[in-house]
Amino acid sequence: MSGDSTDAFLAAGQAALGEGRFLEALESYERVLSHHRTDAWPGCGDACEAALQGLVAVGDEVEVRPERVRRFLAAALPHASSSSQIFIDAARVYSRLGEADEALSVLWRARAHNAHREVAAVLDEPAFASIRLDAGFRDLGEDLPDANARGGERYPSTGEWVSRLHRHTMARLAVSPAPRVVEIREYVDALQRIESGTRGRWRGVGACLDAEVAGAAALWAEHCAAEELPAESRYRSDLTVLEAGIRAAVRRYDKELTQRLYGEWRRRNPRRPASKHSRLGSFLDGVVDDCPQCVRDVQKLVDGGFDDACAELVRAGRPAEAYTDDEVALIAWVTAGRHPSKRVFAQRERNLVWYTELRYGHEVLVFDGAAVQPSPLPYATWPKSDVDFVAEATGCDERVVGWSGRHTYRVAQRYDRHVLLMTSKYFTSRDSAEMTDVVWLSAPSPREASALMRDIAASAPKGFTTLPVWSDARRGTIMRGYDDQTAVGIWGNRWVRGTVDPQLCEEFTGESEAIAAFEAMELEKLRAGETLTDFRLWHPDRPDR
Repeated sequence: MSGDSTDAFLAAGQAALGEGRFLEALESYERVLSHHRTDAWPGCGDACEAALQGLVAVGDEVEVRPERVRRFLAAALPHASSSSQIFIDAARVYSRLGEADEALSVLWRARAHNAHREVAAVLDEPAFASIRLDAGFRDLGEDLPDANARGGERYPSTGEWVSRLHRHTMARLAVSPAPRVVEIREYVDALQRIESGTRGRWRGVGACLDAEVAGAAALWAEHCAAEELPAESRYRSDLTVLEAGIRAAVRRYDKELTQRLYGEWRRRNPRRPASKHSRLGSFLDGVVDDCPQCVRDVQKLVDGGFDDACAELVRAGRPAEAYTDDEVALIAWVTAGRHPSKRVFAQRERNLVWYTELRYGHEVLVFDGAAVQPSPLPYATWPKSDVDFVAEATGCDERVVGWSGRHTYRVAQRYDRHVLLMTSKYFTSRDSAEMTDVVWLSAPSPREASALMRDIAASAPKGFTTLPVWSDARRGTIMRGYDDQTAVGIWGNRWVRGTVDPQLCEEFTGESEAIAAFEAMELEKLRAGETLTDFRLWHPDRPDR
């Protein structure tokens, strides 16, 4: 079926709908579906979406037989992953059919595709009145952003909703009719999209969504491995699920599931085995193919070889700081299925090394020489604002500034008993550094917080130099950037302002007056909900650098 004829049928349906000829409109939309194939041509999904929207409009005016309704749903839902509107309209249709579980299911699928605002916008519609008191409906509506939210506010503020999504989806998949592999693949794809979009935005998601992905893959291995695969022209859903499950199982140090999924994947994979490792990343991070090294690594995992290597490292009994990051990574992976990302500082007196786990959930971990543990102090990573930490402060009590090269910084600031640590990473492609860690640690007292500041200063990474807090005669002033797109620094008794082309601005009677005014200005910004976003160097004698 050509795109032109489909457009003609859709236009005819729309015209009939507008003139009140509802049955004729329904017939036009059905003609679109009668020539439908899942991947017949690029506009097929759009056509099915438009047809389903037409069905919803017709259904407001005349009664449509359930069997006709189900034809629309069967044609449109395979395209829903590319259009969340299909999920929304399908939920309306299911609700009219009195099928509350199906309506909730497609609304959850819409949320899995990050259509949170779209779901929030329709929950009060009359179409859902019959299921509004259902416990599952209330569960669905928790933690939804405002329907008109913009920017980062379009998403839930935490990842707690993912646990509810997983519980609901796994319960549905467990009783769904065969074949289920396409549904499982859709869910695994959605989890991976959610995971890639959460870094820097949510806290408390856990070790990415490895547990959820592994759970979906385990369900496939238990119930679907013997199912006959549906015809798919683009890719194999079973391989997609298996590959995602293997990554998650390896990262979680799940020996049994890794062995089961990897064996099944190698048996089903039609490609020739790779002669050498063809992917970027380490085995610990779940980067696995069928090269000889990965085959050996999987067998080593199953046989307990990594357990032996970990035990040998722990028996050495070295101070925690003496272990390399690779050694800590192995110990953390074997003992806890965790993946410390960046070493941020050490507490030598307590034999603790602090890490962030940015890639796996924005958590803070400590290594004690034998295992990784949760942070012994309350912490927050990437909070929306710093208001809660500076509300009682009269100013910034201490600052530590470390610098490496021209761009990469490491900055700590103390406000009473709360310590803010910010670090960065240099990106060659942009020739600049960007903030990669934002961690607030809350000590029991200002004295203990001050001790943390000393530990941070004393454990700077190799290559970092401690700079004066405000400016350095050789390197220049330290410009501090904020959410409101302003950047301010101090050079002697002058303020420097500007993000692109900084200029010397306000002049004070002395440097101490300039600093006092700056401290007051920054504290006011933080109390108003602004956050620090960037640090960079600027020298008035070398303004182009």
